Amino acid sequence: MPQTCAIILAGGAGTRMGKGMPKQFLPLGGHAIIEWTVALFEHNENVDTIVMVSPPDYMDKIRALVEMRGPNKVSAIVSGGPTRRDSSWNGLTAADFGDGDIVLIHDAARPFAARATIDGCIETAKQFGAAGAYVKAVDTISEISGDEVVAIPPRDSLYYTQTPQAFRYDVIRLAHEKARTSGISTATDDVSLAIAAGFRVVRVEGSYGNIKITTQSDYDYACYLVEKGLVLFGGAGP
Repeated sequence: MPQTCAIILAGGAGTRMGKGMPKQFLPLGGHAIIEWTVALFEHNENVDTIVMVSPPDYMDKIRALVEMRGPNKVSAIVSGGPTRRDSSWNGLTAADFGDGDIVLIHDAARPFAARATIDGCIETAKQFGAAGAYVKAVDTISEISGDEVVAIPPRDSLYYTQTPQAFRYDVIRLAHEKARTSGISTATDDVSLAIAAGFRVVRVEGSYGNIKITTQSDYDYACYLVEKGLVLFGGAGP
């Protein structure tokens, strides 16, 4: 019977906020941000196991947070690599996955992913092999070289990329193997690797509430949502 595993990427240093620790460990409504993210998959009966990808120096902290929660779905905790691709690969090789298993790859700093988005990615990956969460771009996007505006692409076909991204295991493993062989190391997500390997990726409707906490203003907004009760621990985003 195929299994579904959520790989939570928490392997980055997250230094842009200048807090002295990776952003995923900052407090949010009585829990660390990463605990909110884990709870999304812990409370979802469509997810069987969870793999945590940790910053190398925070393995013990991740382990302590997991153990504090008692019985849970976390089956492995592995160290992140020097690039996002490496961290993702470390998660993909942390367990004995079968070709037909579904893996969800999710940013630890996205604690408010909606249940409908997670379930939609799982079902779409089962049907098509690869899926990702996206929302339509609401801002005009400009391409700039140096200080010169060189193009303004039509907004109709532009979307903001989110996670989770979901794949049948044989698809994403082959995509990573091809990337490693060809020397692709700068990919910022796993969908780009799947596309580069020739696979079709199908869009799933994301949510504008599925924010990624990257800057201080993102963190302030997340705290506001929690304080006002607009998001629930282990529940859907706004």
